[in-house]
Amino acid sequence: MRRRGAVLLSVDPFSIRYRKSAKQWPWYLKRWPWWVCGGGWDLGGVDRPLPREQQMRELLEGRPITENSHYHAMLEELARNGRTASPRLYTRAEIDDYFRSLLTLIERIRSEGYQSQAEIGGPMKHEITVRIDRYGQLIKCREGTHRLAITRLLGLRWVPITVDLVHSVWFKACLERWEGDPRTAIMCELEQMGEVIRGV
Repeated sequence: MRRRGAVLLSVDPFSIRYRKSAKQWPWYLKRWPWWVCGGGWDLGGVDRPLPREQQMRELLEGRPITENSHYHAMLEELARNGRTASPRLYTRAEIDDYFRSLLTLIERIRSEGYQSQAEIGGPMKHEITVRIDRYGQLIKCREGTHRLAITRLLGLRWVPITVDLVHSVWFKACLERWEGDPRTAIMCELEQMGEVIRGV
């Protein structure tokens, strides 16, 4: 089964752990086409707060953009390197637009609740993205770090996610626990994590 957007779940945002930055994922994962992958990609690193959580908290508190700690860090990065790394921006005006878009996103989620990418006309593969490690834990990766931080800070209890990749050790354990058809085994395991929106 191919990876992108293959499996969608609705889960508690607090059940998702943040362990490592995208740069720390092994290089081969970027080109790995399938949903199941072995190796040590899920090992190492320590649990830590979401990297955008403080930035989002300051915006939720209503502080002006110019008083946001991350805003000043981005301006310093721009002056030092001629651009920012994540997201890649080249002018102060672009940084201002980036922060205004975050404020718009926050207000939309606060007033309308969290809407899936399908509800707003976006691709399902761009939902909040996670991987399942060998122990069955949801590990944040790729898309949706800002959105995950916002949903946690607003106290939302359910968000749609896409499962980008699962570890082969977890996959084999599912087959052993549920005995039989692989799809049935995976579905039974996923249903214990949350509500399945789109299954295998």
